[in-house]
Amino acid sequence: SGGSNDGPLIVGASNADAVRYLRHVATWPVRSAVLTGPRGSGRSLMGRLFARETGGRVIDGPDSGSQEEIFHG
Repeated sequence: SGGSNDGPLIVGASNADAVRYLRHVATWPVRSAVLTGPRGSGRSLMGRLFARETGGRVIDGPDSGSQEEIFHG
């Protein structure tokens, strides 16, 4: 479930839109996000940092909770 490096996220051309979107969570109609990308792209790090800042939770795969909890929690 992601790398062990929770250092600062480097924002660049490849992730700037995602970071901008995640910074405006208060405007979301539904407070959920799905981060996708190839292995090593930083999606787990971005998810953990975002969850830490917002009090959210990272669901990393099907073993992270029941379908009821994941989709209707």
